[in-house]
Formats: sequence, structure tokens, C-alpha cells
Amino acid sequence: MSTRESKVTMTQKMQAAVVEQFGKPLVLREWDIPTPAAGQILVKTEACGVCGTDVHAVRGDWPLKPSLPFIPGHEGIGLVAAVGAGVTVVKEGDRVGVPWLYSACGHCEYCLSAWETVCAEAQFGGYTRNGGFAEYILANPDYVAHVPAGLAATEAAPIICAGITTYKGIKEAAVRPGEWIVISGAGGLGHLAVQYAKAMGLQVCAIDIDDGKLAHATRLGADCVVNAGNGDPVEAVKAATEGGGHRAWFLSSGRADPRPSVYSGADGPGVQTAPVRKGRGRLRQQVDKNVSVALTAITASTGA
Repeated sequence: MSTRESKVTMTQKMQAAVVEQFGKPLVLREWDIPTPAAGQILVKTEACGVCGTDVHAVRGDWPLKPSLPFIPGHEGIGLVAAVGAGVTVVKEGDRVGVPWLYSACGHCEYCLSAWETVCAEAQFGGYTRNGGFAEYILANPDYVAHVPAGLAATEAAPIICAGITTYKGIKEAAVRPGEWIVISGAGGLGHLAVQYAKAMGLQVCAIDIDDGKLAHATRLGADCVVNAGNGDPVEAVKAATEGGGHRAWFLSSGRADPRPSVYSGADGPGVQTAPVRKGRGRLRQQVDKNVSVALTAITASTGA
């Protein structure tokens, strides 16, 4: 055991925000600081974002529930405080992020095709494993993000969840530079999607019902914006983009059924991508419309 490891033992305590009962407020309590076993690391938390998934976890909304008590949070940023035996990919003092995907098997067909989040053996931070609403986080070094020193922890936290979710969705759409992408919802995920899309050389149309969010999307580089609450958004998108989202419509709204279904404005072959939401609703599509214009629907797992 290293000198650093000897200072972080199970006899020490940390503060953690704990779910003791579903649907009840988090309880701030003392919790044993975990000791990293072989192949694990211990991270001293600098900051942890709050995601909609955390709200579902705390409420116990989904059929497969976390085991009580547990610590939520899957956007934790911090410094490696101790390493277990055999760890070589990170070292003490490294700055890392502990994301939703805590670990996966690494060798199944999904892991080998960049879909680790649907691996049958996947574990999830703040859900099946204790997360970042605590002073320390136990993590798998093979699945942490490496965070630059110059990036504030509060800015890095959402990137390892909302950021990678939107990035994966756009990549799966296979949109080429110069083509249009329509981003429905310019909030927590959508404003990141706008920035990624512009960095990829795409023309961006952002849709929302909040003028403040649309103004922010414009500041971030959106080429045009449409308020879906004013008039016919489908016609507005077609007019603004000279025909519609020629290649992709990215649905970043947290609503189960985005209103209105602006993606029906696509007028030719293309793709629709949407982060998978594990809520009670489902995404409704006009099958005849999809077939008539050769649309392909793709889902990108949250935290993918």
C-alpha cells in the first residue's frame, strides 16, 4: 500500500448526500471513505453536476431501481487521491471525470462497437455504483475522462454526460460539413449540441419555445432559430433552411413527445437522432412520413 493509500482508509469518514428512501429528500450523512481495491481508483471530488437521471434515481422512477441506500451523481470531477494495485492508466494527482458509464465488460459485441452503455454487464455511476454527491468517489480507471487542468470542474462536469450524449447523437447521424442539422430543444443538451455541430462544420437551426434559449443558441453560433410556439414551426424551418433539415434532426428535448413534432418537416432522405430517455413516455413518429421520405430513426443512449 502506498503512502497516499495509507492515509485514505475505511476508518475515515466523508460527507455524502444519500438516498435512503425513494421520493424523499437526500440525507447529508457521514459515510466511510472507500479504499480502492485492485484495478480501482479513489477520486477526491471537486464538483459534481446534477442530471435529470439523478432526479429519476432519487424518485425510484424506473423498474430497475438502485439498491438503497445509495449516493447519486454521475458528473463528478476531481483529483485521483489513491490507486489500487495494478492501475497504470492514471496516477495520483491526475484530474479525472467519473461518468454515467462506470464500467463495462470490454469484450462483447456492444463494447467492441462503441456501445458500451448497452453492455449486459455495464455498471452505472450514481445508480448501480455510488456516485459523485460525496467528497470521494470510487471509480474504474479505464472508464474515467481525463480532464485538462485549465478547465473548471463546474464546466467540465456536464460535458461528461450531456456533452457526450449530444456528441454521440450527432456523430451517429453521419452529417457532413456544410449540411443542415436541426436541433429541437436548445436547453441543457441542445446548447451543447449547437456548439458541437458548429465545430463539425454543420449549418445549425435551433428550435425551442423559449426566446431566451434561442438567443443563447444564436450567441453560440446557430445559423437560424425558430420559436416553435409561434406559427407553424415546420414551415418556418423549411423557409430558414431552404427546404428543411436535409440530413439530420436532433431531438434534445426532455419531453417524452416533443411538441410539436417538428422533425416531420424533413423533406428527403436523412436521419433523426434522439437521446434515449428512460421516462414513462415514448417518442411518437409518423411511420408513413418516415417511409415516404426515407428517414432513418436513430437513438443515442444517454451518457453514450
